[in-house]
Amino acid sequence: MEIEKTAMFIGHSKIYTDISNTITPLLTTLIENGVDTFLNGGMGDFDNRCAYYIKLMKEKYPHIKHYMVLPYPNYKVYRDFMNFDRNIFDDSIYPDLEECYFKAIIPKRNEWMIKNSKYAVCYVNHDWGGAAKTYKKAVKRGLITINIAEGI
Repeated sequence: MEIEKTAMFIGHSKIYTDISNTITPLLTTLIENGVDTFLNGGMGDFDNRCAYYIKLMKEKYPHIKHYMVLPYPNYKVYRDFMNFDRNIFDDSIYPDLEECYFKAIIPKRNEWMIKNSKYAVCYVNHDWGGAAKTYKKAVKRGLITINIAEGI
């Protein structure tokens, strides 16, 4: 996995907008400009929709890879917690994050994705919550951030 060719997804757990007209051309542009790896936290509406669109993109671009980045080593616990379909991904990555409080591990996983990506495809339309914090960290770290939501 090359950082220069990697994009991550950052978005709110609930979104109420149809993103299909925006996300498909954006993913196409990224892929045609060399992005071949996508990291997905698998949490909520935005991640779920992006997973679906990446699956569709793989029909035209079979070389791209899509990974679920797990915050917990026991996927069964994570799956039951998030109720997310793991089969939509090529594989999962567990970055072996240091032991810490249960609720602190997701921000640590998000920081790992930021450190291992050049691009961030985002849906962040307000400045509170985990997605907003991750978005701000990605901007501060210098990722090329594309926010398809109105707001922030």
